[in-house]
Amino acid sequence: KQWYQRRVAITAGIMEQRHSQKTAVQVAENKYQRLMTQLKELRAASQNMSVEKLMMKLEEEYKSTQYLVEEKLPKELAAKKKSCNNIQKVLLEPAMTEDDVEELLEKAQDLQTELNDLHQQRVSKSDNADEKLVMFRKQAMMIARKKEALAEELKECTNEWTEAENELSKKKEKSTDCDSALIPLL
Repeated sequence: KQWYQRRVAITAGIMEQRHSQKTAVQVAENKYQRLMTQLKELRAASQNMSVEKLMMKLEEEYKSTQYLVEEKLPKELAAKKKSCNNIQKVLLEPAMTEDDVEELLEKAQDLQTELNDLHQQRVSKSDNADEKLVMFRKQAMMIARKKEALAEELKECTNEWTEAENELSKKKEKSTDCDSALIPLL
């Protein structure tokens, strides 16, 4: 009876492993098809490129990489360092009691009330010119966010493209090896 139960457990494990492997193969095949389609599109686009267009593309890629290196990544690094420092400060502080928490909640409520009052005063004093300035600031922030998102998307696409090129060159090498192995047979 124990032998049978072990066999059933092993069989179930093998079936689960088989299912996960099938799923992994399907995911890999889907990614391969998507990358091959993307590669075909890139090849078609690159055939129509002149030297000037290629140089312009390289300059754009250089600028986007320069933006990532000089602006985006240092900002992210500074934010991570700041977050790390804040976490270290919190870890170094002694544990809080319920009284401490209640006191902080009261202070937070007081500050929130004060903040609401200040906000109401500001809104009542603001005129049309200030509203336009706020609108332009919001637009500038939205554009900056879009720029960062597009830079990140470009980085991801570039990485995928590079991976696809590497995969293509490996497959070309395999194909060449297979072709050279088949030629003597003919």
